[in-house]
Amino acid sequence: MRPGLPILKKDKRNFHASGLEKNIISLVAIICVFASLGGCGGVTAPPRARLAGGLDGPVDEVDTECSYFYFLWGRTAELEGNYEEGREAYEKALVCDPGALEVMRRLATLLINMDKKKQAVVWLHKIIKSHPGDTSSRLILANLYAAMGKLDEAEKAYQAVIAVDPDNGNVPLMLGSMYARNRKFTEARRVIEAMVKRYPESFIGYHYLARLYQEMGLVDKAAAAYEQSLKIKFSPRIAFMLARLYQRSKRYGKAEAVYKRILAENPVEEKARYLLADLYRFLGRTDQAMSELEELRSYTSDIRRSDLAMSRIMIDAGQYDRALALLQRSLKEDPSFSEAHSLIGAIYHEQKKDDAALAELKKVEPGSAVYEESVLLAARILEQGGRTAAALDFLDRHTRDKKTARKSFFIYQSRLCRASKRFDRAGVVMARALRLFADDPDMYFENGLLLDKKGDVSAAMKSMARVVELDPMQAYALNYLAYTWIERGENINKAETYLKKAMRLKPDDGAIRDSYGWLLYKQAKFKQAVAQLRKALALAVDDNLIREHLGDALRRVGRKDEAVRVYRQAMDGTADKARKIMLRKKIEALRPGS
Repeated sequence: MRPGLPILKKDKRNFHASGLEKNIISLVAIICVFASLGGCGGVTAPPRARLAGGLDGPVDEVDTECSYFYFLWGRTAELEGNYEEGREAYEKALVCDPGALEVMRRLATLLINMDKKKQAVVWLHKIIKSHPGDTSSRLILANLYAAMGKLDEAEKAYQAVIAVDPDNGNVPLMLGSMYARNRKFTEARRVIEAMVKRYPESFIGYHYLARLYQEMGLVDKAAAAYEQSLKIKFSPRIAFMLARLYQRSKRYGKAEAVYKRILAENPVEEKARYLLADLYRFLGRTDQAMSELEELRSYTSDIRRSDLAMSRIMIDAGQYDRALALLQRSLKEDPSFSEAHSLIGAIYHEQKKDDAALAELKKVEPGSAVYEESVLLAARILEQGGRTAAALDFLDRHTRDKKTARKSFFIYQSRLCRASKRFDRAGVVMARALRLFADDPDMYFENGLLLDKKGDVSAAMKSMARVVELDPMQAYALNYLAYTWIERGENINKAETYLKKAMRLKPDDGAIRDSYGWLLYKQAKFKQAVAQLRKALALAVDDNLIREHLGDALRRVGRKDEAVRVYRQAMDGTADKARKIMLRKKIEALRPGS
């Protein structure tokens, strides 16, 4: 035996570490330091392992002590995050003992962690070749193939595990999950249905199957699978999933029954009682909702939340005085209760007591969950009362500091400025917004709209281009750029690319489809333009610019009577005098003899 090397077991080929592993690893770390210095106190390093023959060639003899030394060295390095050092140590361990299964497994796992997946695959195949019954390595290989997106290889690897270990019920779940993640629902369904048929008491199997059915839109089957899993073992988590499924599919009676079952299992389950009360509120069963919340109030540690829920039900029922009394009682207990101030403000607004509403809304703290909506409601009350300047000042006070500023405040300010033609003030607002929310595509989009409204189209284009740079999926910025290029007669190919992308992102948006129809018109593809513009008008029936574009396209394909009718509809629907004059001229040009 080499001096200083501990012996835990006579046969160390599998290296299953005992509870002493941490101490041993620390000891080996010290030994490694001494070995690197040439020895200390009689401690010497094992012979230097020579790496040759691809690590798996024949050796004259197996040296388990040498292999164990380098294994522990590698494990220490791996745990410390020194992966390359760990890899080298494991490889040296395998020179000393090429058949050490645990070393090969650790090396394969380390290569996966180093993102050297292909090399890990090679090692796992070596392990399986030399240890065909090693299901752990087979599972690692199957999961690795799945992570690499190699579904065929992963399926073969999972099936190989099943062949070696047919009673391992986890493997079909892994295989089915792989299929489901890759949207291969038919294959996933086949595997997991077979699995629960073989293991009819598998709680997790029915849970997986229920979620799979739900993803496939098979609501009845999903509900039945959830119900079966609950018969095997009651789980509040699964019960909540089933209740939500029933609510989304408008099976409110069944959802109610599930919530009641949860409460039967645990009468003080707060989440179930809140959701049951909310269900009753949605169904207009106010008394039952209130009864559930009164019961909740008797044991909950969060009285404020239950009072808020009760207040909302009273507000829905138009019982404003009862709601106010309850909320004011809560405020006596906690004057800084922002949610109560916000709801009282909303009640006063409903009662046309706007000054009182504003006073309450201004008490809402910036850290509250209702802060943003409260500020916006206060600004809207001021705007609706004809106090636009006051609304702008109010929002301005809330946007001077990043702690109180929100994107929506800047956007509201900008739109108020645009509507009231306060362009200089809007510029100041957006400059501040872009400082506080640098590289935010929403801010650049709003800035682009403002610049366009001011008539600075070139600057607007730059801002919209920045939006697309930050968020290539912003359909409305793509549309703005494309339409402007079409009007200018430039970048037509790029405009077409942008519009096709925007239509994929927003297939039901009439304005975007109008832009595409107008592009076809400009390309003299008049019949195609008519078809696209008809679709656009069907999506946005009140858009008179689309009507005008459609009239232009109809005129080009010789459908003059229909063009006149569409122009007249557009003229009747617009209040813009200049546009009315333009449309009238187009109609006159189509009259007989013109």
